Amino acid sequence: MTKVYIHYFSGTGNTKRAVDVISENLKQNNFDVHKLVIGKDRLVTMDNSALHIFAFSILSWSAPVLVKKYLRRLAAGRGAKAALFAVYAGDPGQALVDAQKILKNRQFDVFLSGGACYPNNWSQMTNPVPADEAKEALAAGDQTALDFSNSFIKGEAKQHPSFASGHLLTRIIAFFFALFGRRFLGKAYIVDSNCNHCGVCIKSCPVCTINMSGLIRKKPHWRFNCEDCARCINICPQKAIQVSMPKLIIHSLLLIAGIGACFPAAGFMSVMVPGVFRIAGWILGFAIALMAALWLQFVLLDRILFLLEQISPFQKFFQMNFTKNYNRYMAPGFKPEKLNQ
Repeated sequence: MTKVYIHYFSGTGNTKRAVDVISENLKQNNFDVHKLVIGKDRLVTMDNSALHIFAFSILSWSAPVLVKKYLRRLAAGRGAKAALFAVYAGDPGQALVDAQKILKNRQFDVFLSGGACYPNNWSQMTNPVPADEAKEALAAGDQTALDFSNSFIKGEAKQHPSFASGHLLTRIIAFFFALFGRRFLGKAYIVDSNCNHCGVCIKSCPVCTINMSGLIRKKPHWRFNCEDCARCINICPQKAIQVSMPKLIIHSLLLIAGIGACFPAAGFMSVMVPGVFRIAGWILGFAIALMAALWLQFVLLDRILFLLEQISPFQKFFQMNFTKNYNRYMAPGFKPEKLNQ
């Protein structure tokens, strides 16, 4: 019986649903299937005789940061056969291309890549379709996942139709999203008066970025390592997690100002070093200034804003949002606490 490891990450359940479809089909065809949750389970010791499937959701035309870290830390595959499966609401961008490159560097032979379109879950910025309207997209995604698993079983060597996608613009956006965009968007989260401190968001966060904090009153607080996977805003049973418009605007303006201030700081640093090293001095100065600006904004100022959120006169101001009337989306039956069961 051939052993198959399915390594996957799922924010709101679409990828988990696809993985279940793939897994069930493999089992029915006498494969020994082992599912590993990226970010939760330990890396496996590579078995050259085993097959591997890596499945993940797409965030900003790329694989999530924690997924790419996981792939880079894998033990050498030594020629092990592997397949990639992406879940998205629009275009996978360069996600499959980049993931294949990482796996190739880890000595995996990626013979198959595929993907499926499932309902949009980005409740932070867009309004997901109602649950009854998502059924058709779910069924279509399930069928695509089943087709992928059949290709895997047959050992077909083929790539996703948009395997060569990933234009310069999407690469630039994905780079900055991974660097600080996801963190910035995480800092825009806030809970409204419906929050009952149940702790579901804290327990469900795949990177443990949410904690219950506060000097005046305890409430969920998002730290700096948010993946922006949208699990928290969609899973909240009270629908209490919103995107604060004031925080979004404040952080946007400060981020632009902070990056702008890095240029004169870099110029000052460049004139401090000999001519032949001026470019290196400019880069070093820019990097130092950027790190200082990000620390001031996302650590020091963030704590000040979080303190103001706890003071009654400021609460309503910071709770101004555009997401209160948005739908929330979780794949039917998805239970983060029961992943891998």
